Amino acid sequence: MTYTLYSSLHDRVVFISGGSSGIGAELVRAFAAQGAKVAFCGTRPEGGQALIDEVVAAGHAAPWYAACDVRDVEAYQALLGRVEAELG
Repeated sequence: MTYTLYSSLHDRVVFISGGSSGIGAELVRAFAAQGAKVAFCGTRPEGGQALIDEVVAAGHAAPWYAACDVRDVEAYQALLGRVEAELG
């Protein structure tokens, strides 16, 4: 499938919760294809790693991933702090 490239997304940091499957995974793929710095979390580490491998195999930069359940507010806030510190 061919997508329009949006230069305004290149090198922008994008965070997606629930990114290891379903709609979230599609968003990870789409933003990675735009050249964004993608970070995502999910509760399925095996799905997260498989998606990272898929994105890299497609020729895009490896997304940043961490397992996290967003219902744990403290863990989620700490995760967002890590993403900001590492991807800026």
